Amino acid sequence: MQDKKTARANILYHTIDNGLYTAGMVCFNQVTIMVAFVKRLYDSPLIIGLIPALLLVGFNFPGLITTHLAQRYKIRKRFVSIFTFLQRVFLFFMALSVFLFLPLGSIFTMVFVLIFYFGFAFSGGISAPAWLDFNAKTIPIKYRARTQSYRMVIAGIGGIFLPILIHYFLTAFEFPFNYQLCFFTGFALTAVSYIFFMLIKETDDSPVLPDKPFKDYLISLWKIIQNDKNFVRYLIAQACLSVSECGPAFFTYYAIKYLNIGDETVVIYMFLLNISMVFLGLLLGHIGDKFGNLRVIQIGAFVSFIVLFLVIFWPTHIIFYIAFFLTGISISAKRNSFLVFILEFGNNENRIRYSALTATLTTSLFGIMPFIGGILLSNGIIDFRGLFAIAAVFSIIALILFLFTVKIHRYS
Repeated sequence: MQDKKTARANILYHTIDNGLYTAGMVCFNQVTIMVAFVKRLYDSPLIIGLIPALLLVGFNFPGLITTHLAQRYKIRKRFVSIFTFLQRVFLFFMALSVFLFLPLGSIFTMVFVLIFYFGFAFSGGISAPAWLDFNAKTIPIKYRARTQSYRMVIAGIGGIFLPILIHYFLTAFEFPFNYQLCFFTGFALTAVSYIFFMLIKETDDSPVLPDKPFKDYLISLWKIIQNDKNFVRYLIAQACLSVSECGPAFFTYYAIKYLNIGDETVVIYMFLLNISMVFLGLLLGHIGDKFGNLRVIQIGAFVSFIVLFLVIFWPTHIIFYIAFFLTGISISAKRNSFLVFILEFGNNENRIRYSALTATLTTSLFGIMPFIGGILLSNGIIDFRGLFAIAAVFSIIALILFLFTVKIHRYS
């Protein structure tokens, strides 16, 4: 068990590490910067839908397999540190590839950028369940939601000032050097965050499970689904919320295509997104600790529906500013759902498996659905408003399920 001094230090290092990391990811934001960059290389809804698909599928699918390996490490940090380091390596090569490959052609460049982007996500996905378990071990339960909100404050400070720097890059320099500067800035912030990650102390050993066949591990996952009905209800509700992600993934693309916005407006979108994630995310953290993290998820689902409703019926410049501001609240709530609420399921022995199941069975849909949306749009099967309407329907279904079927419970 941690002493108070170690716990306070861990909360500080967690806050700075994840805050800097999240701030760095502003420079690779999948709904603003990456959309604007890729559209310059190749204008296709299918490719735009592929961006969040690569990120979120990469982050969430590998964990179900690698959790079996991670459970052999009594100190989770040893396992996590390898793959979080690889993440930074992939971001570095992603930024470098813009310089190296553009002379060979825009499509060639786009392919390599997306390959490295997926490599970044996949290496993070390998360690994601172990990283969540590492969080649970090193942050006391009564401070988890607040720690997450403090992380968002640091990230949001970056989210306030980074758009100003990115605006300077995009307007003062020619393409593609402007985006390369943006990407290298993001890499630098994530590299510094890794230093603070390595300072976190994991004082308690995790249960090390016997080296059983992978089949036995899969059976243990099935038993969780069979025996924990509240968790299954959570998975269904979370899956519906994931489907609704097919809407916001195309907000920037829609605005560029139909409202004729430029890179400067994309930066404003990013600024509004991060402002709301900071200040309202901090409020959500305190709500989660006081009233339960399920309440935060419910708020996020409700706000997600309101955003989609506005964009469907009033797709104007002003509404899109409001939409990105409100989307910051929704994103904060979704992060609370995955990073905090899921840790309340299970115990010290099987908590990591709950995280792996959630990532693979539901959170991956956050990535898959925008790609499916891109396919539907590219083939003329549906238009943007139809896609937004589908997302709105699933967001309201998710809200109803979270309100009336999922229960709050906490395990220390």
